Amino acid sequence: MYDGCCSACCEWCIVAGGICCGSRKRKQVFLSLSLVALIIIGSVLGVSYMNTTNAGSNMATLEDPSTYSWDTENDDRIIITAAEFDERKEYIKTLIIQSGLTGVDDFDDELHARTVSLESVAEQHWELENEDDVELLLQMYGLLTLYYSTGSTRWNTVAAEPCETMKGTGGACVQFKGWGVDDKPCEGWYGVRCEDSGRFVVELNLAGNGLAGTIPAEISKGSLGYIEKLNLGQNNLIYTIPSSFWSIDTLEYLTLSGNQLSGSVPPLIGDLEFLHNLDLSSNQLFGSLPSEIGQLHKLENLSLQENLFFGQIPADMEFLVKLKQLDIYNNDFTGTIPVQLTKLVDMTHLNLSSNKLTGSIPRTIGQMKNLVTLNLAGQKLDGRLPTEIGMLSSLTALHLAQNSFVGSLPLQLGQLSQNLHTLSLDDNAFGGQIPDSVGSLAQLRYLSLAKNKFGGTIPSAMKDLTELKTLDLSDNGLYGSIPFQLGYLSNLESLTLYDLKLTGSVPPELGDLKNLVKLVVASNDLTGSMPATVCKLRTSPGQLTFLSADCNKISCSCCTGCAHEGTTSVSNPAPTPATSASRPI
Repeated sequence: MYDGCCSACCEWCIVAGGICCGSRKRKQVFLSLSLVALIIIGSVLGVSYMNTTNAGSNMATLEDPSTYSWDTENDDRIIITAAEFDERKEYIKTLIIQSGLTGVDDFDDELHARTVSLESVAEQHWELENEDDVELLLQMYGLLTLYYSTGSTRWNTVAAEPCETMKGTGGACVQFKGWGVDDKPCEGWYGVRCEDSGRFVVELNLAGNGLAGTIPAEISKGSLGYIEKLNLGQNNLIYTIPSSFWSIDTLEYLTLSGNQLSGSVPPLIGDLEFLHNLDLSSNQLFGSLPSEIGQLHKLENLSLQENLFFGQIPADMEFLVKLKQLDIYNNDFTGTIPVQLTKLVDMTHLNLSSNKLTGSIPRTIGQMKNLVTLNLAGQKLDGRLPTEIGMLSSLTALHLAQNSFVGSLPLQLGQLSQNLHTLSLDDNAFGGQIPDSVGSLAQLRYLSLAKNKFGGTIPSAMKDLTELKTLDLSDNGLYGSIPFQLGYLSNLESLTLYDLKLTGSVPPELGDLKNLVKLVVASNDLTGSMPATVCKLRTSPGQLTFLSADCNKISCSCCTGCAHEGTTSVSNPAPTPATSASRPI
């Protein structure tokens, strides 16, 4: 015999917990040469092999109360005693401890996920001939620890399709199998994808799979050293993310959204240098973001919305030069919008809404010419809207509602005519006249200027907003008559002119709005009668389900709601239509 064993007795070595020929780099991790003695012990105890005609599962089978058996890939059957199985399990336990995945004292509880996982791993037949084989063992142990820590049999492990093509199977159709009961991870476990050789896991997608519990520390680089995509989103994971989790530096896509995870994001996040997508949204994470997040130079999408993060937005984010999408809305961030953010010229979507940001919009915002959506709503921002906003020629949606912006709207808004379809400026302190340049925003579908301090008349130039579906000018100081040209807006579904200083009568041209579902002209100084053309819209199914006016000033037999001295009574209420142009959240 040589190197602890030879080709003729490799199987004997494996059963006894020894190492076969060919082990090189990590041989010292396994066992000393003294383990060769276990081979002799194995022969004394009667370890035998029996040829079979058909290979079976790799899972150990209890032949009788005192023996275990495996079918090998060579159609051989290995049979060992229960005592030898316990020795084998102790050996595997030693490997796991020496790898650093689990501590020495962490196997004391027989019902703990670690102990159950160890038992399951020990029941597999392992070709522990080299470093890769040991990594495969640790990989299975780590995954099983996740399985038993998060509900195991309560998982939703039914595949969406009867079978799927998996890498490493030659394009064969593979039926998904349950975790912990069928073979090894790359042999059909639900949600697992492996690299071309079919050995190492590169993707784990268990989104919405009913996981409930904690992420075990065993989910780390030590068990998943090749994984690139990890999705545990939309489950019921709780408590903190273990520090070992952040050691998986091969990750390119990481999604933990929609759980109940708590704790803070550690500086270790900066070690995930290959990360392209990070989604930690909709959890209970808190604390300030570490500056090390700026080290994720390949990051393209960062989603941290709907958490409890606080503090300032790190200026180091300026180093995320490939970032295209940043969502951090519904948190408690404070301070000003970092000027450094405006250096991210590849950004297409920026949503900072519903935080506690103060100050003004940086004038350098004009550098972000690839922005498609900009949402700064629900803050404490103030100052004037910078003229540079007109340089964002790719912008399709601009949300600035619920802030404290002042001054008149810059004429440069009209330069966004090619793409802008949503403009939400309501609940601010904008003033002056509504500029005619707004009429050049020919692609607008949603326009809300409500709850501001606009004066003057409603510009007739709005007649050119022919794509408009929702127009809300309520709660301003607008006066004069309702322009009859609003009747040209043939796609309009909702028109709200509530609480203004409008005079005259309702123009009959509004009856040409055949798609109109909601019309509110209450709390004004309008007189006369509601035009028959408008009332006629009430007779067509699905049209004009909500019509509100000052019934003490306007004769309106077809109104569904009447306002009397600031109070509105509704006889046939109808909701605002849900359309693609409805007010954004």
